[in-house]
This record gives sequence, structure tokens and C-alpha cells, in this order.
Amino acid sequence: MRQKKWNTKRALTGVLTIAIVLSGMPVTGIAQTVDQTYRTGTYTGEAAGYKNGTVTVTITLEKDADSLKITDISADGSSQTQSVWNKAKVLLTQIKEKNGTDGIDVVSGATYSSKAILEATDAALLKAAGENIFDGGMGTKTLPYQISSKETLLKLDDAVASGYSYEGKYITLTQPVDLAGVEWVPVGTKDKPFSGNFDGNGYEISNLTIGSESTPSKEAYAGLFGYVTDTAKFSNMTLKDIGIYTTPEAIAYAGGIVAFAKVNGKASTATVLQNCHVSGTITVDTSSVNKTVMAGGIIGFGNQCMTVANCGSKVDLTVKAGTGIADVGGILGFASAKAAVLNSYYMGQLHVSSKHANTVVGGILGGSTGMLYNNYASAVITTDAENISTKTGAIIGNELANTAAKYCYYDSSKTSLPAAGAAASKVTVYTAKTTEKLNSDAMKEELNAHFTTAELNAFSETVKNAGMTDYDFDARLSDIDSQFYGWTNESGVQVQEGTVWTPSEIDASIFAGGDGTLENPYQIANEEQLRNFAVSLTAKRDYKGIYLKLINDIDVSSAEWTPAGEGEYAFNGNLDGDGHTISGITIGTSENPYQDDGTRTYFGLFGVLEKNAEIKNLSLTGTNIYVNSTVSDYVGGLAGFADGCLIDNVSISGTISGKTTHQKANNFIGGITGAMLRTKIINSHSDASVRSEAVGGVAEAGGISGMNNRGLIANCYVTGTISGTADRVAEGAPSLGGIAGVHAGTIVNSYSVADVVADCYSGYIGSVAGWATGIADTFQTYYAKDAKQVTDDKTENRLEISPAVAIGWQVGPGVNDEGEKYTGSVSIDVTGFTTEDMISDFMAAVLNQNFGKLKINLANGGRQTGHWTGSEALSRSLCSWKVDENTLLLDTHGARVIAVYDTNTPNEIAALLPADEEEFTIEPASGMASNEMFASGDGTKENPWTIETEDQLIAFATHVNKEESYTGKYICLMKDITLTKEWIPAGATAPYVFSGTFDGNGHTISGMTIGSVETPYKGKFAGLFAYVKGGKISNLSVKNAKIYQKNTGNSRIYTGIVAAAVEQDAGKTATVIDRISADGQIGIHSNSGAAYAGGISGQLNRGNITNCETNVSINAVSDAQWVYAGGISGMIARAGAINNYAQGSVTATAPLNKSAIGGICGFQSGVCYNDISEVALKAVNATGDIGGLAGRNTGIGMMLNSYFSTAEKQINGDTEVTDKKAVGTVVAGENDGKGEISDLTGTDSLAGNEMITVLNNNLNDNAAMKKAQDLLNNNWENPLSEDVSLLTWENEEGKPALKGLLNTSYTGDSAIKEPEKNTEDTKNPSDKNSDTDTKDTETKDTNTKDTETKDTETENNTVKTKVPKKGKILKDKTGTKYKVTKSSAKNGTVSYVSPKNGVKGTVTIPATIKISGITYKVTSIKADAFKGNKKITKVTIGKNVTEIGKNAFSGCTKLKTVIIGNNVKSIGANAFSGCKKLKDITVKTTKLTKKNVGNKAFAGTAKNAVVKVPSKKLKLYKSLFQSKGIDKKAKFKKM
Repeated sequence: MRQKKWNTKRALTGVLTIAIVLSGMPVTGIAQTVDQTYRTGTYTGEAAGYKNGTVTVTITLEKDADSLKITDISADGSSQTQSVWNKAKVLLTQIKEKNGTDGIDVVSGATYSSKAILEATDAALLKAAGENIFDGGMGTKTLPYQISSKETLLKLDDAVASGYSYEGKYITLTQPVDLAGVEWVPVGTKDKPFSGNFDGNGYEISNLTIGSESTPSKEAYAGLFGYVTDTAKFSNMTLKDIGIYTTPEAIAYAGGIVAFAKVNGKASTATVLQNCHVSGTITVDTSSVNKTVMAGGIIGFGNQCMTVANCGSKVDLTVKAGTGIADVGGILGFASAKAAVLNSYYMGQLHVSSKHANTVVGGILGGSTGMLYNNYASAVITTDAENISTKTGAIIGNELANTAAKYCYYDSSKTSLPAAGAAASKVTVYTAKTTEKLNSDAMKEELNAHFTTAELNAFSETVKNAGMTDYDFDARLSDIDSQFYGWTNESGVQVQEGTVWTPSEIDASIFAGGDGTLENPYQIANEEQLRNFAVSLTAKRDYKGIYLKLINDIDVSSAEWTPAGEGEYAFNGNLDGDGHTISGITIGTSENPYQDDGTRTYFGLFGVLEKNAEIKNLSLTGTNIYVNSTVSDYVGGLAGFADGCLIDNVSISGTISGKTTHQKANNFIGGITGAMLRTKIINSHSDASVRSEAVGGVAEAGGISGMNNRGLIANCYVTGTISGTADRVAEGAPSLGGIAGVHAGTIVNSYSVADVVADCYSGYIGSVAGWATGIADTFQTYYAKDAKQVTDDKTENRLEISPAVAIGWQVGPGVNDEGEKYTGSVSIDVTGFTTEDMISDFMAAVLNQNFGKLKINLANGGRQTGHWTGSEALSRSLCSWKVDENTLLLDTHGARVIAVYDTNTPNEIAALLPADEEEFTIEPASGMASNEMFASGDGTKENPWTIETEDQLIAFATHVNKEESYTGKYICLMKDITLTKEWIPAGATAPYVFSGTFDGNGHTISGMTIGSVETPYKGKFAGLFAYVKGGKISNLSVKNAKIYQKNTGNSRIYTGIVAAAVEQDAGKTATVIDRISADGQIGIHSNSGAAYAGGISGQLNRGNITNCETNVSINAVSDAQWVYAGGISGMIARAGAINNYAQGSVTATAPLNKSAIGGICGFQSGVCYNDISEVALKAVNATGDIGGLAGRNTGIGMMLNSYFSTAEKQINGDTEVTDKKAVGTVVAGENDGKGEISDLTGTDSLAGNEMITVLNNNLNDNAAMKKAQDLLNNNWENPLSEDVSLLTWENEEGKPALKGLLNTSYTGDSAIKEPEKNTEDTKNPSDKNSDTDTKDTETKDTNTKDTETKDTETENNTVKTKVPKKGKILKDKTGTKYKVTKSSAKNGTVSYVSPKNGVKGTVTIPATIKISGITYKVTSIKADAFKGNKKITKVTIGKNVTEIGKNAFSGCTKLKTVIIGNNVKSIGANAFSGCKKLKDITVKTTKLTKKNVGNKAFAGTAKNAVVKVPSKKLKLYKSLFQSKGIDKKAKFKKM
């Protein structure tokens, strides 16, 4: 029989607390899938996102045939960082497709926002599920619906009456409920029953009243619950002082908890009442109609196979049935059949009046067949009925033949009735006791003595032997998890003590001797004693404060081992192996592993060790454990899980292997412990083969522990082998370490010479730890740098890492999403040596010398809050090291040494941590670009803005800002420019996007410098442009560029000579990087974030790079994350790199397997075609992703017909690659490009006409070219721009070159022409674009004639401008209309009249405008200016606007965001009325009053609007805006 399971939740809580530092692990929340229990309609939910900003999700549920579907979903994330929010919003599509949140994970890089979307969706779905009545919870077993008030309990009553059965749902009380003053209507009716699980959670429901003595109810099903089905379950409930008075005119059922439980007839489902207690009065009178009554203190009528256990009734029952039948019991009135009443009691009075001969009355049970075990009744039973004395009993009224009873007692001082009124069974045992004896301590002990396995098994056999074959007592035990509540004597009577009974006494007879004290511990001498000890643990018998000792070596190989505590109960005592060995522990085999369904979970010599446990001086040899599980496994040689204990001088050899088949579960496998929390393991050794396998979770394996969570591993060493695997497609990963798989605690003065091997790809393998989280400390620890270390061991991408690395991935310091700094993992004096040195006297001396300067204070405990606790004794507990027979081992028999703390350690740690990350911001110039900034032009295609000087180029770049993206504008370089000032990327640090056309016109920008070696640039985006989206950069040479970029936080950083990042929205304006020549140097260094670097761009996300040549030296470093670096782009995603040539070098330094470097691209998820590379590659730490063309081609990527030079070196770790690959790792896929690579060739020379012919022929390869173009066009909506032609190739000084790469196509006398297309040898000769008729003309002084002759006159070379009169309508160059409100050449003002035709999206009402040389302030927005516009979504109102006219924005149905400037004084009537999506309103002005804001100015705006206002105006503006029509539900916040 199983008692109380070890608190798994507690253990897992400890383990999961490090989730915040295990970035990249899937994070799952509460998940729901829509089913028939939900209601149709529209529902809104909210959750807290980044910086606790509110995220709102609105869903619509509609019927679709026989199912419910989410037909619409939208979200408001205006409080979130918009770039991050845009990533998070991808979940909305997934939620709609999956019809719920089940199985959907948060988005990496948008954790807070995407988690909020999932939680807000769940909140909305809960409202649809009838959950909106509750005070919290999800209706699941682990997160039940919550009831915390009388009102909510009444809502449950109403919801069931409305048809919600709550079948499969869980409900719990979270507060006591007083029903005083409420006329209770029972929950559930015959037509609309209750079918769920109700847990009182130990709280009282008091003063339940149905009718009154003077005015009884007519309720036929009277109780807290009226009518329930066989799936209903009730537990941990107390009803106090109930008063039920009913006179129904039909058959009556009454019970304190349940009146009637419907019969199913199947043993598989039946109602269960567990640990329920009732006191009060029940009176039922049907004498006027002579109807049957079934009444009990707990339940009136019970269904077949139901179980009532651990219940108590102190209910006085009075029943009057006239000539009707009465079935009355102190616990249960009548049970259909095969019911069980277990471990329950009744104290009270039963009075029954009935003239029917079949009336039955019993102190426990009225009548039926079934099983009664360990009950007592102290009942006063009186009757004034005829013919019923023979069916009235102190325990049971009518005992039929199929009734079994044992250990059932009654108070003979209170009744002279027999135990059973009508006795027909031969297997019932009743005992009469006087009141005195029934209430004695001896009686308490007698009741408590009947829960042993032997007693329960004996009664089960009695039932079976009596021929009651289908009366399954074991099934009834299963209904209550075999949990019996112990008895206590309270106020002189026996009641349950409220806790599950478990034996606490230790059976000393199972030991060889001793008394369990420190001086005389219990002795274990043989296998039988060890096995008996192992199964003796219970929830109460955990051996806390008890000492045990081995006195012999013990071999347990005779049979499979059962972990001490059976995976259920923790050991909390002290076991001293005294230098002895336990050999032959076996659980499962390699051919037939132990199959665990989650019942056991924890495996080892012990299942679980708790905080008071101490295990020492023990050797485990020949240990072989193989476990397969459907949940997470915790498997260790000594223990599956160790929680806060001490393990000293324990060694292990053998095989420890665990595998989970769960799609998301992590797996924890270790030589000594599977996982440890705040545990200290010292002076210990593992020589085991440790293996962990997972699917979509993390397979954690370590020589000492699979996971070290806030614990200490000190003075330990590991030999042996660590291995593992997971399913990468399912997003799983093995994390394998010589000492710890995942390390989130302290490791000090230890060493490992273990081999570490991952079957699949992993970046989390290391000789010390696979993964060191942000709270890990690793000090003075050493490893064999020539030990075997392999990733992808079972794939074609097998990579042997040489030299071996200490830690696969070490999380660096940084700042989390909420702006909080964390220190990151710290490593000091972690060094690799050869194996020969590792087992030498030299290493023994190093380890022994460390005792005098240990980097951790063993007396004080872990360096970080919440880690392991220290003590003076611990600082005196370490063993010294020695070499014996070519093995470096611990001298466990010698004197323990004293460890002295190195007080300089805090200074060393401080030196490793970065300074506070500075808020590095460069704001560009404000306002729109203007003609005056440029040498000439007006920004149109016909007359582009031209740039001739450095200052003009800088002016252009600084006007890539919030207002100016240059969309639809054209810029042309007219001269070569040498930069003399440090360059600030166009778009600055925000970054602001460039969306215009920049034509280098064949010219060169030289000397671009961003940062320096001494003072690196701190922005996240570095390049000529910061961010290009929907723009075009072409026909440009960038020479001698130097970029030095470094951050100190955890942000990703991007660098490219032309652009840091290039992006295009699918199907939107093409983003083009074409005909670029770039050379220079890039140095990029990220502290805790990823680094992206490329010769053209750091990242290319859609868009295309074509016809480019680079010769760039790249050195990219990330201390804690990944590096993607390539000669053209660091990463390519759903984009094209076509017809490019890269030269130079790429060097990457990142944690193990975190570098992806290639000649063209590091990380390739796009399409590459007809590219060539002559790039030297070096990964300082070994990686599988290194290739002449790409480091990695993902499962959606495609690479065709491209070439690389095998003459260029590839160095991986400290190994020069001889078998050079085009692509380091190729991932097969099922979508888009499917990971295809074809015709990728390495050659020792790219020179010569043969290569030129191949390249040019590829431009005519209809099949391969079409495949590449189809992928771009059809899958990614990213076709090559129509104005891009692929250039042919030629030999130039012995190397390939793109013919006519740079071309001066604009001379100033006409619109920008596209550069001449090289059509020689191309597939479409008809596309030739001859420019032979175009003359080269001198353009310096042409087209200087004044064209605005109406308003200007020339006098002595000075232009005088005529000032328009007040009232004149003006148009700016976009067609926007303004009306002059003040005529002045210097201080003129205008009113905004109407926008240009077709205006859509974001609109800015500028502070000033310049027309015909005159600058005006824009001071008002005219009435009806945007009225009825259906396309604008956001409006920003400039700082000079003081008045917004009536109806100015009324009916703008897509308008979502409005920013009202600082100086607005009045808003006209209906100004924003009917803007039904307007939900983000920012009011900067403090000058509004109710008088100057017109009626209904904000009527009809979104109900869930958020209005941000100046803090001092919060209360006033809330009242003002609500009076002007804004919805009462709108939220007002301080700016």
C-alpha cells in the first residue's frame, strides 16, 4: 500500500527556479484548447508583459459545424517595446491555428511580451469557459478554479443551473465561506447535475440553510450539492452548523454534502467523498404525501461502487415518512450496491418515523450491500415506527448477504440495538464499546492500527473469499490513493487528526544491531537488512536524526534493486558506509530498461535525499541503472534527487542511464545524483558511464550530477564517459558536462578527465560543465584538454573538439528584459592540461596548494543568495590529494585539511564583471530632409537630391530619423568622398530605418570609421546605414572602412560595411543591396548577447544582396552567445544572396558550437546562388558550423551552384581543417528550401577562364536559376527587384570580377537611370538597355534657372520671396494643403487643411513647414481635416499645434494611436468620435479644460483604450475625457 508521496512539487520548484537563467529553454505556461465547454462570443483577457505593461487579447469564438473555433484574435501591446512586440505577435496566428494555447511556447527574444499574449489569451478563454465566475485558477488538477467568497459559491450554483456540469474540471475553496442569511439552493439538479471535482481545501462552509423549522423548503434534493453524477468527487470539506428543513412532495433525498449521486452501474466510475465533515441538523418530512426518504449526514443516496472515506458526521437527523420507506444513516442513507464506507465516524441522534416495513436505520449506513472498514458510531437512535425494529442497527440497519465489515465499533452505552438490525452476512465483525472505552486513548491506537498493508490485504482477501468477487476493495482503496487519516482524541472523543496516517516507529528488528544514535547507530550487515531498510521509509519514517552504519561490504546483485524510499519517500537521516562497498545495484538492463510512467521518478541507491540527510564513506561499484520514462527522470548512482543534504566521500562506478519519451520533459542523470538542490558533494569520485536522452527537452548528464542547482561540488573528480542525445527537430538539446550537465551552483578544486560525447548537435558540452547558467561559479577546477569531446557523433556532421573546452556555454553578465542586472556565470582559474599532467604530482600539488587560497568561503556558504549553506565544520572537511599508481585521487584515509578563503576573490570577480551598461543613445537631427541639405535636387526620381561633400553626406545620414525614412525619395552621390570624421550610422542608435533609394553613382566613400580599438562604438547597429528596410543601396564603393563595435550588456549587436541590418516585409517594397564593392575591417564584440557580422550586412532578413564584391577582415566575438559571421552577411533569412564574390577573412570567438561562419554567410536560411568565396576562416572555439560558403544551411535554406577556394585556411579550434566543406552543417527540412545543397564546389584556384565560363553559364541555367527565384518569389514573397540585372563575370588581374560593377549613371541632366545592364551571355538578350545615345554632358551649372517665377524676383543676385496673404491655400511638395493664418516672412503660421491624396498609415502634423523658402509654424488642424479617412492608423500632433478642429478625425475607423502635443489648448466637438479602434492616446498637454474640449470629442473610441496623461492631471483628465465620451472602462495612466 502506498502512503504519502514525497513532495515532488517541492523538488521541481527548486529545480525550475533556474529557468530564468537557462535562456533558450522552452517556457510553457497554462495551456488550453477550445472544446464544447466553452461559449460562443467575444472575450477579452489581460496579462502583464514587459515592465508589467498591460497586454490585452480579444478573441471571438463561433460555432463551426459541431465544434467551436477561434475565428478572430487581436492583441494590444502598445505598452510593450514595439520591435519586440512585433516578434511576439506571431503567436496570434499560432493560437488561431491551434484553436488555443496548448503546445505553444514563448518567442525567443520576446519572452515577456509573448508570455503575456499566451496568458491574456488564457484569461479570455477562461471567461468563455464559464470560468469568469471564479476568483482564479484554470480548472485543472494543478491549478483548480478558486472560490474565495460566498458570492463566488453562489455563482457556481447558478452556473451549474445554467447547464455547466464542470465534468473533468477542478474547483477549490481558498477562503472560509459563511452562508448566513442565504437561502441555499443545492448545486445540481436531475436535468443539470454537477460532475466535477470539488476540494474544500480544509476550509469551512458554515451556516448552510435550506428552509427553516417554521418554514421548511420543498426541496426534494437537499444538501450542499443536490444531484451529482458518478464522475463527481468531493474532498477536504467541512460543513459547520447546517440547517436543512424540507417537506417535499416527492421522493426526498438529503445529505450534508450530497443529496443524490446518480447510478452509473460501472465500477470504473463512482462518486467519491474523501475527508468530508458535517455538523448540524437535517429534518425531512414527507408524511403528508407518504413518499420515500433517503437521508444521511454526509450523503443521502449513493451510487454503485461509491466510496466514503475519512469522513465524520455530527448531524442530528429527523425523518418522517408516513407510510413511505425511510432509509437513514448517520453517514450514508442508502447505497445502490458495492459501496464502501471506510475510516469514518458518526456522533449524533437519529429519529425516524415510518410505518413501512422496509424502513432501515443505521448509525453508519441505512442499508445496502457493500464494505465497511474501521468505522465507529456513537449514535442515539429512536424510532416510533411500526415494524422497523428488526431493521434498525447501531451500525447498519439492513445487512444483506453481500456485506463485509471489519473493525466497526458502536457505543453500547447509548443504544441497546444490535450492530446490524437485519443481519444476513457471515463476514461482518462489529464490536460494542462503552462510551468510556470508545473515547479512550487505547481506542485511538486501536483505530490507527488498522492501516497496515497486512491488515488491508487481509480484509481484501476476506471480501474475495466470501464470494463477493465483483466487490473490489482494492479499487475502493485506489479511489482514495490508499490514504487514511489518523485518529486523535479531541475533547474526549475520537476524530480524524486531519493528516494522512503513516507509520513513524522504526522497526529495529530489520537491523543487525544498534539503537540509531550517533554513538550506537543501527547496523546493516547484509543484503536482506539493506533491502528491508530501503522499503521501510514512509512519509513519517524518514529517519530524521537517526544514524545508520554499514558493517560489511554488501552485494545486492541477486535481484533488481528498489530505491530506498521507492521513489516516494525521502531519506532524512545519516548513513555512514564506514569505507564499505555496496555492489551490484541493478535497475533495468540496457536491453530491457525499467519502464516508469511517473510513478517512481527518482532512481538510485536512494530515490530522494532531503536536507537533514548525510551520506559518507561509501563506495558503489558495479552499479547499473537503466530507466525509460514517460516523464522527467532523476537518476543517480547514489540518489535521483538530493535536496539540501551533505554527501561526503562517496564513489561510484558502473552505468547510469535515463531516457524520457515525453515531448518536452527534461532529463536529469548523474553519476552520484541525478539533480541536486543546495546540496554539498565533497571528496567524491565518479567513474561511471553516464547517459541522458530526451526528446524536446534538455538531456542533462554529468559525472557528479546532471544538474547542480545552487549546490556545492568541492574536491571531487570524474573519470568515465558522459553522453547523451535529444531531438533537435523538437527543439531538444543535450547538456553534458564532465562534472555537471547544467551548472547553476559552485564547483571548486575539482577535476575531470572524462570523455564527453553528444550523439547529435549540441553547444552544451564541456569537460567541466555543459551549461553554466547566470548564477554559476566555477573556481580552481581543471580538465584534460586532450580528453575526447565530440558533438554530432551519430550524424554525418561529426565534430571532434580539440582542444576540449571546459564549459560548453557560459551565460555572461547582462541585463534582463526588466532592466535588472545579473552577474552572470563566473569562472576563475579553470584550466586545461594534458591527461598526463592531470594525473601527475604536479596536479596534486596544484590542488593541495589551493586549500591555502580557496576561492570560495566554505564557512559562509555560496557566494550568491539562496545557494548552499556553509559551516566551520565544512571548511575543515576536505581531503588532500595524492598520486597512486598513475591515478590522481583523494587521500580519504588521511587527516582532513583546513581550507582557507582567499579574501582577494571578490576583487577578482569584480574585475571580471562589466561596468554598468551605459545608456548609449545618439539622436539624429529632427525634422524632414530638405533641399537645403543637398548640393541640388528635390528628392524625386527625376531630380534626386545630390551629395558632393562630407558635410552633405553627414546631413543626409543624420536625417534618417523618426520623421524621415526617405520613403519614395532618391539620393545620388556625385563625387568620391573621403570621411574625416567618425561616422554615425545613418539611422543612429534607435535605429531608424532607411527606406529610400541611395545611388552611389559609381563613386566611392573612403575612410568610414566607426569606433576604434581603444573606444569601440557602443551602439547595437553599426555600418554606413544602421537599418535598411524597403530601400535600395546600389552602385557604391566603400573603401578602407573600419568598424570597432562592443557592448557590455546582453543585447544582440549587428555590423555590416553597408548596413548593420537589412529587412523587407513579405510582399512589400523590395529591399535591394546591389552592385556594391566593400573592403575594410570589422571588429565586433558582444559581452552577453549574440554578434552578427558580414562584409555587406550583419543580418539579411528578406530582401536581396546581388552583384556585390567584398574584401573584409572580420573578427567577431561573443562571450556568452552565438556569432554569425560571413563574407557577405552574418545571417541570411528568407532572403537571397545571388551573384556575389567574397574575399578576406572571418574569425569568430564564441562558446563551443556557438559560432557559425562561412565565406558567404554564417547562418544560412535563405537562398544562395552563383556566389564565390575566397575567405579564410577561423573558429577559436570548435564549431560544427564552419564552411567555405556557409557555416550552416538550415532546413528552410537552399544553396545552389556556388564555389569556394580550398586554398584558404579553415581552422577549427586548434585544428586546421583538411577536408574542407562548402557548408559546415546541413540540416534537412520539409519546408521552403528543405535544406537543399547542390553543385557547391571547392577548388584550389578560382582564377582562369574556366571559372568565368561556369559563373556566366549559371546565369543562363534556367532550371537552377528558376528554382532559386521560385523560392524567393513563391515561398517568401521576396522576388528579385525588376530593376536588378545579374552582372556577367570577367577575369581581372587573375581573379574573377563582376563586369561593369560600378557605373556613373547620373550626371545631373536627367532622372536617375538604372546602371547599364551587362547583357552579354545572359538568357534574355531582348532585355538590353542600350545607353549609346546618351551623351556625357557637363552638368555643373546646368538647370539653374529659377522655376518658381511667380513668387520670386531677382535683384542684384538676391532672391526676394513674396509673402502669401492670410487665407491663401498652400501646398507642400507632397500635396498636403495648409491655410495661412498669419502672413509673415519670419513668424508666419498656418492651419493644417487636408492631407495629400491617398494618405495612409502614420501621419505627423509637423511643428513647422517650409514652402517656397518661407517657414511657417503649424498651429491648428482645421475642422474635418481627416474626417472619414479609413486608412490612417497613427497620428502625431506637433508641438506648435494649439487647436484641433471639430470632426478633425471623426470616423477614422482604423486609427489606433494618437499623440497630442504639448501645447494643444482646445479640441473641437466630435474631433475623434467614431474612431472605434483608437485605444492608445497620449496627451502631453496640460492646458485642456472641460470648457475647451467639445462635446463627444472622444465618443465611440475603443472600450479598452489606454490614455496616458501628465501625472499631475491624472484625476482631472480622467473626469474630463469621460465627460467627453471616452468609455468608462478606459484606463488612465501617468506618462
